[in-house]
Amino acid sequence: MPVWILTSILLAFSFPDQQALIDRLREYIALDDQHYHLYQTLVSLFSQDKSSLIVIANTLACISNSQLALLPRLTPLTLDEVADIVSIFNPVSNVTTGITVELGEVEPPAESTSSFQLTVTEQPPDRCVYKRNVKPGPTVVVHGGDDTELESNIWMFAILTRCDTDEDCPTFLTGNPPARLTPSRTFEWKRLKVMVTSHQQNETMFALRFELRRFPEGANVEDASTPFEVLAQVSTNPILVLSHSTQLRAPIEALPTVVEVIPPSGSTGGFTRVAIIGKDFVESPTTRVRFGNTEVHPNFHGPKTLICRTPSHTAGRVEVRVCNDPNGWSTSFGYFYFDPHQKDASVQSPSGLVAFETGFETARVVQRR
Repeated sequence: MPVWILTSILLAFSFPDQQALIDRLREYIALDDQHYHLYQTLVSLFSQDKSSLIVIANTLACISNSQLALLPRLTPLTLDEVADIVSIFNPVSNVTTGITVELGEVEPPAESTSSFQLTVTEQPPDRCVYKRNVKPGPTVVVHGGDDTELESNIWMFAILTRCDTDEDCPTFLTGNPPARLTPSRTFEWKRLKVMVTSHQQNETMFALRFELRRFPEGANVEDASTPFEVLAQVSTNPILVLSHSTQLRAPIEALPTVVEVIPPSGSTGGFTRVAIIGKDFVESPTTRVRFGNTEVHPNFHGPKTLICRTPSHTAGRVEVRVCNDPNGWSTSFGYFYFDPHQKDASVQSPSGLVAFETGFETARVVQRR
């Protein structure tokens, strides 16, 4: 689990005041744009009590790396959804589906003494078409190990796994016959084909796991009943499997348009509530407003209105732009003037729109007179 998320959860225990927590959360999240999509989800999490957060934090430690890769695709959670998570993920027990395990009778697995390591030097694409060769095909390099072991019965296996459940899917992958370890120590997989789409499997993404296995001398490596030792393993980045090549590129969306900023000025100390008037705004965790070179997270009030607080800024006029994703800033812009002498955050605009304060949250911020 990313350390910054767990650290943020622990910070909640030190901020009994909700407003102080929100301010600290904003400051902390603003440090890393690549995690911006988790903002609203974390706000929901921080609304839970301490015991609920502890349960969630303990649960996150049980999630696999491939499952964590799905986090950026999550939509913001509501409080009810977070409550459901708390009720589902109770502290981990010693009971699994269909099997009861007595912890006192189970010996911990012995640590592997293998010195082999695997590295994926060529990752597969993040999107591919099912029943077609995965291009570029992944390349795996073997490091470590004794050269004398190259004469052993050691083979590389490519395995397809689901990212949502971490299950292996042997029937969904072709072009993956076992490959014997050679002095080159490099494996190139050029004919891998995934035979099912992500949509057909509940919108899950897939990953490729590569295992370096040692078999008894003379054993049939393709016999599923043959015992083996896993010397090393590594997984690729997640792959979204699509049904047609036309889906490989995301559709081009219209850039947002900024028409007016209301009020057009405010204090240099920031925290002035403003309305951004325009069109083609999207309700998305990646939607942002930029004052000069400083970005803030707005509240969505419709495709033509965004509400946000200004950041602190030196005195002067700056351009105000909007993006629905970090790579698509509006070409049109409005202006906002940071006035060192102004303290009142409620100012009438030339168009007759008035922005007014009703506290931190407000149901309606802009009205016509």
